[in-house]
Amino acid sequence: MEAKYLKIIGLCLPLFLTACGGSGEDKIEVPEEPKASLSISTTIQTRAVVTEFSSGDKMNLFVKNTNTVSSEDYKAGVYASYSGSSWAVSPDVEVQSDVYVFASYPYSSSADAQAVDVAINPQTDYLYSGSGVKVSGQSPNASLTMKHALPMIAFNVAKGGYTGAGKLTAIKVEGAGLYVTGTMNVANGEITGKEQGNYEIKEQKVVEPDGWTEDLPQMFCLPFKSDGSKINVTFTIDGEDLKVALPAQNVAGGMKYLFRMVLTQNGIVALAEQTEVISLNKDTDAMTGATINELGILFVGKEAVLPELTGKGKVSGTVTWGDGTQAAYAFPMSYSFKQDGEHEVRVQAIGATAVEFTDLSQVEEIDLSGF
Repeated sequence: MEAKYLKIIGLCLPLFLTACGGSGEDKIEVPEEPKASLSISTTIQTRAVVTEFSSGDKMNLFVKNTNTVSSEDYKAGVYASYSGSSWAVSPDVEVQSDVYVFASYPYSSSADAQAVDVAINPQTDYLYSGSGVKVSGQSPNASLTMKHALPMIAFNVAKGGYTGAGKLTAIKVEGAGLYVTGTMNVANGEITGKEQGNYEIKEQKVVEPDGWTEDLPQMFCLPFKSDGSKINVTFTIDGEDLKVALPAQNVAGGMKYLFRMVLTQNGIVALAEQTEVISLNKDTDAMTGATINELGILFVGKEAVLPELTGKGKVSGTVTWGDGTQAAYAFPMSYSFKQDGEHEVRVQAIGATAVEFTDLSQVEEIDLSGF
């Protein structure tokens, strides 16, 4: 009985092999894994001009082998187009290994990840992605958080004894160290200036007694540093150009700086202590009350020594010298005129409630009527 059992097994084995082999029509095929193509999604970290993307927008995608913008491209010439609900990547990028994605907006066919061209005109809101976002075959979607690269400067002007109509038509910012073109690194948003120039915007606003509460005049600029005297702002009001020194401020990328001013009968006064650094999504403002007192002093000779102005908190203001030049008020403060004679000096001070002279030797007359 045992021998018959072994014989049966021996007979069935060739039959099994025949059924499984032969023509190959019954081979088991392992399906290929689907290709993993790069896709992206975006959010905008802060708000300025671009608050959300619109249908038809395009951005540059820099697909790199490592998490450095200087590394070799995994694939070059890649961009993304927005349909209104999602981004389409072109050309298709098959992700076969770990790669890193950087991005910049708006799109430029010649963009370099280390040096994207930026320009002040026409007031473009440049966005960058920051550090590279890692994608892989198992996770090919890059979630990009876009950030604003340029700083903004905004102005609010209130009336302070000015009796004219107060029609503002233009604002111009000029001085050493202002750039109008440059390049941006998409990994950190750092901007390097190239060409220097001035900033200017046109306006159609009327200066209100307490300033504006919304729709403030503002402009994109490139990062710069103001020392409080070398960069000036000219407001064209009622057809007259009124110049004032921009308060000391380090204007850095991705931030908005609100400079508050007061329009008086003798010009514009900067409220340096009320300068505010705010997020880019704010476009409203309510100015705090500021009392401006004006002091007139008639000096005789070639030297002028200003009095000490005191009040609640730090006193700031503008000094208009008898020769037409201006400076920010400080104490102690003196000035040498080029010519001997009489010089009428006006001090417009914010927050001053008291005046103390320490030197009256060159003082001919003191006018406290506006104090």
